[in-house]
Amino acid sequence: MEIEDKEAQLLTTLLRKAPEIAPATRTGSQDRKPADEQSIAAQCAAHEVRGDAALTAGQLEEATAQFTNSLRTSLSNVSEGYDVRTREILSASALAKRSVTLFARSLYWRAGDDAECGLALLSMGQGHASPSNSVLALVASLLRCRALAFTAIWRLPNNEFEALKHRQRKCVPLPAIEHRTRVGHRFILSVIRDALDANRGTKHESELKDALTACEKPMPLRNLQPLATKFSTLSSNVTLSTSGDGTDRFFIASSPVKFGSVVLEEPHPFAFVVSREYFDLRCHGCGCELGIAPLFCPKCRAGYCASACEKRDEASHTISCSQTWPPQLLDEEFDLAIKVDAVLQCASSTQINDFFKLKGHMDDRSPHELQHILQSFSRYCFSSNLPCADARAAQQRAIHLTRIHTRVSCNSFAIKGATMEDCTTVYGRGLFMQASLFNHACRPTCVLSFPSAGAGIAVRAARDVQAGEAVTVSYGPTESRMNRLERRRVTASKWFFECACADCVHGSGAIETAQYLDAFRCKSPGCRWPVGRQDSKCVGCCADVRAHVKWCDAKLIEARSLLKRNWKDALKLATDVCNVYSLELCALKDAAAQNLAQEGDFSTAAILISGTIPVIEKIFGQDSIEVAHELFKLCSLLNASGDQTRLRVWIKRSVQLCQAVGMDEGEVDELKAYNEPPPS
Repeated sequence: MEIEDKEAQLLTTLLRKAPEIAPATRTGSQDRKPADEQSIAAQCAAHEVRGDAALTAGQLEEATAQFTNSLRTSLSNVSEGYDVRTREILSASALAKRSVTLFARSLYWRAGDDAECGLALLSMGQGHASPSNSVLALVASLLRCRALAFTAIWRLPNNEFEALKHRQRKCVPLPAIEHRTRVGHRFILSVIRDALDANRGTKHESELKDALTACEKPMPLRNLQPLATKFSTLSSNVTLSTSGDGTDRFFIASSPVKFGSVVLEEPHPFAFVVSREYFDLRCHGCGCELGIAPLFCPKCRAGYCASACEKRDEASHTISCSQTWPPQLLDEEFDLAIKVDAVLQCASSTQINDFFKLKGHMDDRSPHELQHILQSFSRYCFSSNLPCADARAAQQRAIHLTRIHTRVSCNSFAIKGATMEDCTTVYGRGLFMQASLFNHACRPTCVLSFPSAGAGIAVRAARDVQAGEAVTVSYGPTESRMNRLERRRVTASKWFFECACADCVHGSGAIETAQYLDAFRCKSPGCRWPVGRQDSKCVGCCADVRAHVKWCDAKLIEARSLLKRNWKDALKLATDVCNVYSLELCALKDAAAQNLAQEGDFSTAAILISGTIPVIEKIFGQDSIEVAHELFKLCSLLNASGDQTRLRVWIKRSVQLCQAVGMDEGEVDELKAYNEPPPS
């Protein structure tokens, strides 16, 4: 509670420093012309008279249109001299009448939404000392409309309820009602009792009593699906520990962990969103490909590969789907924050507490960054539920979502493909409650992998881990891909700590491994020191290399363009300018091998790939996933060329390493098949 109060106080202070957000976004009054208050009231009354006449005549669509015009009139003429309370009462009156009309049209969700909007508008004026009789009558009418609409939704048979849910737009999130839980049953009874208390002595009292009697009867209830984090498995060789002051949590090996063994496996994330590029291609419940017979949400078109995924995601999706988004302002971390908020509304108190124990580093963020997040969520909160957005409630919701977002940005994972072809493709972003507790190291003891069967995550030992040793993963920066300064800059800007792992504290010599990735040869004869693109002098011989780097860069571009026409000359040109451990040279050999394989020259392609393996081992380590990918390609080429002798040399190591780093099971099975004798 102390942390929550501290964060809320900080965000409230920042929100007050930007008071222009709420009114500008909510009303847009700067562009509207002043209007006479009495004229507006007269126009609204005229629309309502025509609407009442149409309703009496049974012209329900015309009545809906007239009441909608009355609502628009009350909202569209706002000026500094216009009484806001009058606008709220006029709007609530139009909403009450339109709710009655929508209910008569069996549009129960929209009828309930209008009643909720009207009550929210009238609640803004709770500071007024004594409401008039007309306002009290309006409140009673809205309470009655809400009770009847929600009761109608609740009492529908299951088949009609599902059909209605897919046919109508859900304007208000009502997960308790939609899933027929016991919480929803209590909610329905309280709504009817509130309406009954407000309508005592009126002609509607008996109608509400009948509704209460009908809803008090027991009916089949259905519980929400349990959250998937209950099924995560943690190795018995690993334990979760805390620091002396209790502020940090981390995993350590309680007993030796063998290379390749699974340390943690979470089949389903706590919350998950599909990347926008793959919104129509991936299941929003499990992350798999949609398949040939997907199920789609009728409102947002989110797809599910099976009914089980749809049901598992139903409770949280009902809430998040009912929100409208300004996509140009938000990214996937904002999407995931909204999804987490929806999941938390269906979660237990223990799961909510566990989430807010995750670090969001609120105190380490700049006021400018926090204000940007707050402003984005403020725009979202004010625009998503107009015209009923309560300014105070919207601001509190923006603060709540900001607290969620800070934790999501520090603890979520980009979910990538499982196979070698798409292992760098990001399909979505997920929050894993257990995996988020791993500490970072630039040369980690474990690696992350994403199984092909959905958006799960697995953590495997990247080497043998001794008892008492920290079990770590890489958050992104690794010693083989970035130099020390770059790694520390990334961890400080994204995760708000300066990395203090052994590689960052002690380093790995004057030349770090990351410099091999795009280094050139030094121009001085006999000097083997690699020269980076940003270097002005060679570290080994102190020669000025600025002009030489530009010349090498031009030759490398020429080699790339020459590759398809004459791969031998292209590789010779690149070999002359690239450092012997350059990843650029490996990429050119890989591309040349791919072209040769397409032409059917598998033997030559295998020779090129085998030449890249020592370099990949030097840069990324002998047991890295990069080496596993190269071994897989080499074995595939050797099998295609029919060279069983060389295949037997490489196949055993390839299978073991691919299994250890968590490559796709289908690819591992393919490697095993290479080692089987051909059928007689």
